[in-house]
Amino acid sequence: MAVIDTYGFYAGTIPVRITIESSPNEFILIYKVSISQIGSNTEVILDKIREELVEKVRLDVGDITDPKKLEYVRDKFQKTIVSLIRKYFPDITGETLEFFTTYLMHKSFGLGKIELLMGDLSLEEIVINNAEEPIWVYHHKYGWLKTNILLKNEEIIKHYSSLIGRKVGRSITLLTPLLDASLETGDRVNATLFPVSTKGNTITIRKFATEPITITKFLQNRSLSLPAAALIWLGVEYEFSTIISGGTATGKCVHEDTKILLGDGSIRRIKDIVEENLKEPTKTEDGWFSSPVNLEVYSMNEERKIEKSKVKYIWKRKEEYLLKIKTRTGREILVTKEHPFFVMDNSNIKEIRADNLKEEDYICCAREIPFIGKVNKINLLHKIPNNKKLYVKIPEILNEEEIQRIRDKKLKIIKINEWLSGKRYISLKNLTEILVSSDINPIKVGERIRVVKPKSSSKKVSIPIVFTPELSELIGYITGDGHIHKGGLVVSFTNSDPYLRKRISNLFKNLFGLSSKDIKPGDRTETVFVYSAALVNLFTDYFEVQKGKKSNIVKATTEILTSKKEVQSSFIRALFDCESSIDSLGIEFSSSSKELTEQVRNILIRFGIVSHTGTKDINGSTYRRLSLYGKNVIKYKQIGFNFIQKQKKLDRFIFKGHSNYDVIPNIGGFMQELLNSYKYTTKVLCKKANLSPRSLRWYRSGGRNPTFTSLLGISLALDGNCDPVLFKNLKRIVKSDLYYDEVLSIEKIKNESGWVYDFTVKDNNFITEDGIIAHNTSMLNALGGFFPPNQRIISVEDTREIVLAKYLHWVPMVTRSPNIEGKGGITMLDLIVNTLRMRPDRIVVGEIRRKQEAETLFEAMHTGHSVYSTIHANNAEETVNRLTNPPIEVPKALLPAIGMILVMYRNRRTGIRRVFQLAEITGTSEANILMQYDFTKDNILSANESVKFMPNLEMQTGMTMNEINNNLKDKIEVLKWLVKNNVINVNDIGKAIATYYTNKEGLMNFITKN
Repeated sequence: MAVIDTYGFYAGTIPVRITIESSPNEFILIYKVSISQIGSNTEVILDKIREELVEKVRLDVGDITDPKKLEYVRDKFQKTIVSLIRKYFPDITGETLEFFTTYLMHKSFGLGKIELLMGDLSLEEIVINNAEEPIWVYHHKYGWLKTNILLKNEEIIKHYSSLIGRKVGRSITLLTPLLDASLETGDRVNATLFPVSTKGNTITIRKFATEPITITKFLQNRSLSLPAAALIWLGVEYEFSTIISGGTATGKCVHEDTKILLGDGSIRRIKDIVEENLKEPTKTEDGWFSSPVNLEVYSMNEERKIEKSKVKYIWKRKEEYLLKIKTRTGREILVTKEHPFFVMDNSNIKEIRADNLKEEDYICCAREIPFIGKVNKINLLHKIPNNKKLYVKIPEILNEEEIQRIRDKKLKIIKINEWLSGKRYISLKNLTEILVSSDINPIKVGERIRVVKPKSSSKKVSIPIVFTPELSELIGYITGDGHIHKGGLVVSFTNSDPYLRKRISNLFKNLFGLSSKDIKPGDRTETVFVYSAALVNLFTDYFEVQKGKKSNIVKATTEILTSKKEVQSSFIRALFDCESSIDSLGIEFSSSSKELTEQVRNILIRFGIVSHTGTKDINGSTYRRLSLYGKNVIKYKQIGFNFIQKQKKLDRFIFKGHSNYDVIPNIGGFMQELLNSYKYTTKVLCKKANLSPRSLRWYRSGGRNPTFTSLLGISLALDGNCDPVLFKNLKRIVKSDLYYDEVLSIEKIKNESGWVYDFTVKDNNFITEDGIIAHNTSMLNALGGFFPPNQRIISVEDTREIVLAKYLHWVPMVTRSPNIEGKGGITMLDLIVNTLRMRPDRIVVGEIRRKQEAETLFEAMHTGHSVYSTIHANNAEETVNRLTNPPIEVPKALLPAIGMILVMYRNRRTGIRRVFQLAEITGTSEANILMQYDFTKDNILSANESVKFMPNLEMQTGMTMNEINNNLKDKIEVLKWLVKNNVINVNDIGKAIATYYTNKEGLMNFITKN
């Protein structure tokens, strides 16, 4: 075990130690939880106390099911626990008594060790998938981690789900197997019961962030400037209603057929992914967006490395026209004109819109994807539970207890007794129906099936336990030169190489226990035949290999795409044995299946192998061609061939010179500056880098783009003997996971489907040099830090996210979903209307989404209440349009009630946010930009004169412009002091701001002295 990180925290009075470590047996980091103060002997005694506790505390059904009696039950448990601890530990200290009591309350009355996880502020989500695997957590720094906590059985998960339901007055049963609720802490909980979740019962807890992003953090990370922050503070102080808008990223969209590599290695159409996850979507002007659960894709981080990232939002919107972009390596993508690409600009990565791309530009693509993969079990009842052609014997897969449970159900099925006794075989479909009817998990039973037979034959077939490299290899051979005959009885493999035919015969025998025949039919090529109806069904239904003529529709099964790399390597090796050629120029693979070629290309990138694709016509048919050149052929040696003659050619292959395709573009100016700083002569550098002086002159002048290999050689030759900042940038370039692909053509086309799709990727799982990453609600939190302590603030949200300082007069409220009878629900509109009856001075609303809510809020603004809320829009003008058009549709005449609009900008590559615009609404309901973000200076600067904000401020406060400017200067000094002294806690900031309002002179004197 290698320790990656370790830290501690308290869960109540329980000290918890966390160790994050890597294990040679795991491909995911382990999140190890330990409680150091409880030894094994002590735990035995505490378990005995728990057993005695159950006997001593007698509860009626009403005590357990009535949410109103929760405190009574909790108190009853706690008193009994204290009494039993004193009995077994008579000399216990008060501190240890409190510690043991808390520990036993967690285990007996609460959520057990889940309660310990809830205390870790670094966790964003806690996930239970079933009792068979450990609890998973999502760590804000390390992403998804597997814990060392296993729950005893499915009943425990069901019990925890019911316990959570009782806390919020909801029930979860087999009749209502879904639960979605917010806890008092603000944490969001989703639970599902088997068989809705087919692997077992699940619980997902999305934790509420108790440490919000404050104004100090925004300033420290340059999300806004001191003058902008002071102006915002001034507006908040004098009750100017404020709307915070942020980019919806809806411009960044692609065609519905675009294939997406998901975090697990599978490849799917973006339309299918989005439509499947577009649950309870929010309407936009031209489409919808929603927040998916546990969806991960690959993205580029600031260090130009590819890594998995969590998808925060998914989008679907209308678009009439698209741009078709083709590249030199054969990539082709259909995107909206606003879609961002990334290009190299003098050693820096720059974002560029699709409609600003030109032919001969080079766009960033993945050179290598750091894929690990998993072990995929073969489970027939998981993937093909309704199969009618494969049969098993029940006594071979069910134990006596399970068989008796089925008998006790007294199912009215004619053949049930013969199936249960094993006198008759049963189809997978009938078996699944019986198991579900008897409350037995089919997925778990499916793991035990190791032998099957067809309906009309006694010839059995063994089932491998997992997807092994050998099984993947066999599927590769059948995909390449194999054939599944339409009669449903024969699998064959045709190839002239005797070694390959012998190898495939051994694979059939070792994997499935089946013998084969090697036959030469007349003057045709030798063929291996296997006669088995069950094997045919496995290959067609489970391994997804088509019968009959299949060449244009073959593909790799999902299990291969998500398996470990050695499994994928075996598949590619077998496929290339059948469908590729090798010569002095490189390797060429061809297939008439577009999908298979795309999958092969993607698998090769996981090995760092960049391929070129194209098409060629053979006898009137179009084939997809995939080619490897230069050093990519050398890299292919890690996969290799089983075909002996091809492997010999690969062994003899020599990489001659540099590939002209793999270049680092547009770095002439950088190279000139870098090479000018070299401490020795050009002659020395050329010798060390194995380059000619002529090549170096080209690279220095920008007359030719250096190849990746040349730049790597220069990096090694320089060895730090140059400007350290420039050398660090060079190292970033050569260590990146990026390949620069040349744009060959750009074509505008009609989008026939009318829809485009997009992901908003969650921030990368590391802290960048710019620091934290924020969203609209984070700015709303930061803005709330400027509220004065003598006013009543009421916040209204769907899910609790806002955290204000404890010094404020603040009432937080959240909506509630209706119960199973459709009653008891409380909407945003209900809360907003109720808020107006609670005499608020300030109203904070998580997000404006609907017309009635918006109209009520704007009426509140016009009656003297200051309102603060968020909306999805990309700029101030678009904010006005969103507010005045469906589905919100606020009358334009009401807009002047808005005092300020803050627009957040998000860099799509790094995830970093900046305040993009600070605007006012004029008397004619137009947006006037007061401050605008300057990309070249990475700062927000003054833009236009104020025509409403400042005049209104002068009128309402009686201050002159000179006094307003002095006020702003004082605020800047306070903000500077917060940043200088790293005052980042929401309560510490709240205390400073409250002091500013109540004793400004004293605070300013303190800041001046300190």
